[in-house]
Amino acid sequence: MKLGESAPLLPSVVRRKIEKYSWCDDGGKVRIYIEDPQILPFIAESTENVTCSFDCQSFSVEVRSTDREIYAFTVSDLSEEITCEGSSWKVLLGKRITVSLNKKNPDTKWSNLKKSSR
Repeated sequence: MKLGESAPLLPSVVRRKIEKYSWCDDGGKVRIYIEDPQILPFIAESTENVTCSFDCQSFSVEVRSTDREIYAFTVSDLSEEITCEGSSWKVLLGKRITVSLNKKNPDTKWSNLKKSSR
């Protein structure tokens, strides 16, 4: 590239929010079930489009539909702390993504997935 020339603009990635989910307190784990119809085509035959990450107070699931579009579900303010070790995710092809959060304190009953705003 010559001095004074600008680099070509790369197309930006569009992030869409996953909104359809359910969750339950399951003893030492909290389970989140993501069954949003908009992501089902991208998990129909493979798990390669799905990534999940965990932190002590948050988790994130991303489903890549194209090089320029990602569907995301992120909770950055979990009700209680979790441990990354023991937390996991799996895909039931064409049906749902299940995230299992390993509670730091397994005796604590979660009444909310997120901290309540006060």
